[in-house]
Amino acid sequence: MRNVFFYLWVVVIVLFLGGCFNRQPLPYSYEVYEKKRGATYFRTEIEKKRDELEVQKALLECGQESPLGDSTNDSNKIALMDRCMEKAGFIDTNYLKYTGGKTYCDRHPTLPACKLPLSQIPDRNITMRLQSKWCTQLYPQASACQIGDT
Repeated sequence: MRNVFFYLWVVVIVLFLGGCFNRQPLPYSYEVYEKKRGATYFRTEIEKKRDELEVQKALLECGQESPLGDSTNDSNKIALMDRCMEKAGFIDTNYLKYTGGKTYCDRHPTLPACKLPLSQIPDRNITMRLQSKWCTQLYPQASACQIGDT
């Protein structure tokens, strides 16, 4: 009987301590990129949704597997996608906060994609977005997979 109370007490302690740690899930890619702007300004909910859709489209057009994230471990591909987003006018605000204002290429300057001038980084490619696995197989009805401004 004493062992039952001991194990019950251990379970209660573990459950209690498990709630003490504030672990937040990582945000999706489209949630951390923002359009470069000079000053912060008020945006309506409609404008926020439009901007979110524009980020999702840009991520797919820059070669990311999905607007939620990319499973690649290829650092050069990550740098190329990040530079494409930079060229398109977007910044990864979450990464900049995490690194104290440094971009991915600031942290990894020896990568081939980081050595290229911005003019040699590929532009956004609508065909790449529309022919991505995300748009052709997984979520063809997604707003980011539609042609035109939706």
